[in-house]
Amino acid sequence: MQVQDDDRVTGEFDGVTVQGVVVSRERGALTLALEADLGPIIHRGSITIDRSYLWQMLRDRLGMLRRAPGAMSLRHVDVLTATAHPIVGTLEPRVHDVPASPLNREQERCLRQALGSDVCLGWGPPGTGKSLVCERVIADGFYASGLTTLLTAPTNKATDLLLGRVIRRLSEFGQLDAALAAGHIVRVGPISDAQLQGEYGSRIALDAIVARDTMALATRRAELVAAADAVAESDAYWGAGEDDAGERREPRSALLAQVADIDRRLKQVRSDALQRAEIVATTVHRAYMPDQVERMFDAVVLDEGGFTHLPAACCAAARARSHVFIAGDFRQLGPIVSSDSPEVAMWVARDPYHASGVVSALERGVPTPGLVALRLQHRSHSAIAELLNAVTYTHAPLETHASVLARSPQGSPWGVAPLMLMDTSPLRPFVEKSDEGDSRRNPVHAAIVRWLVEELGGANPGAVWADPSELIVLCPFREQLRLLKHKLPARAFARGLDVATVHRYQGDERNTVIFDLVDSRGLTRLSRLLQGTSHSDTGPRLVNVAASRARDRLIVVADTRHLLRATRRGPVHAFIRHLVQHATRIELPLDRARQVLTFVDRWERGARPEEGLRGRARLVRPPLAG
Repeated sequence: MQVQDDDRVTGEFDGVTVQGVVVSRERGALTLALEADLGPIIHRGSITIDRSYLWQMLRDRLGMLRRAPGAMSLRHVDVLTATAHPIVGTLEPRVHDVPASPLNREQERCLRQALGSDVCLGWGPPGTGKSLVCERVIADGFYASGLTTLLTAPTNKATDLLLGRVIRRLSEFGQLDAALAAGHIVRVGPISDAQLQGEYGSRIALDAIVARDTMALATRRAELVAAADAVAESDAYWGAGEDDAGERREPRSALLAQVADIDRRLKQVRSDALQRAEIVATTVHRAYMPDQVERMFDAVVLDEGGFTHLPAACCAAARARSHVFIAGDFRQLGPIVSSDSPEVAMWVARDPYHASGVVSALERGVPTPGLVALRLQHRSHSAIAELLNAVTYTHAPLETHASVLARSPQGSPWGVAPLMLMDTSPLRPFVEKSDEGDSRRNPVHAAIVRWLVEELGGANPGAVWADPSELIVLCPFREQLRLLKHKLPARAFARGLDVATVHRYQGDERNTVIFDLVDSRGLTRLSRLLQGTSHSDTGPRLVNVAASRARDRLIVVADTRHLLRATRRGPVHAFIRHLVQHATRIELPLDRARQVLTFVDRWERGARPEEGLRGRARLVRPPLAG
C-alpha cells in the first residue's frame, strides 16, 4: 500500500481507538504521531489509513484559490503551469564572509538566481550539492535580508534535514541564539529527525512553543472542563425536572463559554507564534491543510520538487509574495500516484519541472532561463557517473569532483572495478508473479545475491565491508524484497546489512550497492517498472535512483539477454548495454553455479539453508546454458 507522510490514520491498540498521522515510512518501519499516549508496550493493534484526507484538503485549497485569487499569489502558479514566463534575475547574498563549504561556480549561480528571480528551478542530481544551495538560499539570502521563508518538502525527513542544515548555518555566523530567542524558527508538524528534536524541538516545534506560552491557560481550561463535566454528571445522577432544567444548565453553559474563550485565546497564541516566525518549516501537505500555516511569506523554498506533485507545489508557491525556489531532480522518482487516468497523469503525476515546460525544452535543445543545473558531483566514482551520463543525464552531463577522483579504490574478491555486472543469462533464471499486482520474485537472483553478500562479507582477501552498514541491496519489487529478507543470512542483518526497494531508498547512499533488476523469463511481458522509452517514465527514473545511490561500487545482477531483448530501446536498454560494454563481469564458477541451482531447488521445497553456498551439492536442474 502506498503511504505518505501526513496521511490520517485511525488506530485500535489493545482496545483503545486513537487518531493520528503518518510521520514517516522508512525501510519497512512506519512511524506514527498519535493523539494519546498508549504506554510503553502495545500487545495488539491495527491501523486504518485514510488516503482520501490529504486529497480532500488539497481539493478544498485549490478551490479556495479559484474563489478568492486575491488571497494568495497566483503569479508563481502561472509560471509552474507554463501559462507565464519567470522573471529571471540575479542578486548577491547578504552573507559572504563565513568560513564553511565554499560553493562552486554552478552553485553560486543557482544561489544568485534564486535570490534575484520570482521563480527559479534548481536541478540537482545526486551528489551535486542541492541541499547545500537550499541552505544558503534560505540562511545567507532570504533570512539575512529580512525576508520571511516557508521551507517545505514532501516528507518530514526531507523537511527536517534541510531545516537542520539551515540551523547549523545560522549558528556558523552567530545568528542562531538570537533567532531562537525571537521565535524566528518554527517547525509545524511532527519532527522526524531525532537529533533535531533532541537539540531544538522544545524551542522550534510549534506545539511545544504554544504549550510553553499557554501553560496557565491550559491548566485553567482543564479545570473548567472538569467543572462542566461534574455539573453534567450531577444532572445525570439527580435528574432535572422541567422547572429547574434551565437553571441547572446555566452554570454549565457559563463554564463552557469560558472554555470557548480560552480556546480562542489558545488559537491566537498559535497564530501569533506563526506570524512572528521568519522561517517556518513544514511538509508540503501541511502547507495546504487548514489551520496549519495560514499566512503569506516573502519566499517559498520547496526541496525535493521532482518528488512533489503539481497541485501541492502550486499551493505552496501561492503562499509566496516575491520568490519561489524549487530544488530537486526530475530524473529521480516522481510523485506517488495510484491512478492511471489521463487526468491524473496530466495534473497529479507531473512535477513542477515537467508542468512548467523546462524538461521538454531541455530535451528539445531550447533555452531554459528559469532552470539552473548543478553538474559537479561529489558522490559517485567517475565510472558510475559515466553510466549515469550515458543513460540519464545526457542533456547536462555530470562532472566528477577532484576529491572523488582522489579516493582510494575499494577492494573485493573480484578486483577494484567500480562498475560490476553479474550476468545471470547463462543460468536461465525465471520470475514468478505475485497474486497482488505486478510485483515479482526471482529465486535464482536471490541465490546469486546471497552468494555476493557472503563473498563480500566473508573472510576473503579484499573484502569490502567489515562494516555491513556500508552495503545495501536494492531491487524494484516488494516480492523480491520479501524473498531476500527471508533468505539472506541472518548474521548479515545482525551486523547491519540493509535490503530495500528502490522507492524507499531515494535520497540515501552507500559505498557499495547491489542492484537486482529481478525481471527475467517466465512471464509474457516485462514489468511496467522496467518499461519506458522516455527519461520521464517510471522505469528509467527507478534505475537512475538505484545506480546513483552507489559511491564506490555498483554491482548489477541482471539477465542481460532477456532485458536487452525485452526493452529494445530507451534508457533501461541503454543502461544494460552500457554495463555489457563497460562493466567488469563477475564470473560464477561452474561448481558455484550448480550450487546456486541446488540452493534454489531447496528453497522451493521450503528448506532454510543457513550453511550458504559452500560445500558439495548435486545438480538438480537441466545442464547450464553457455
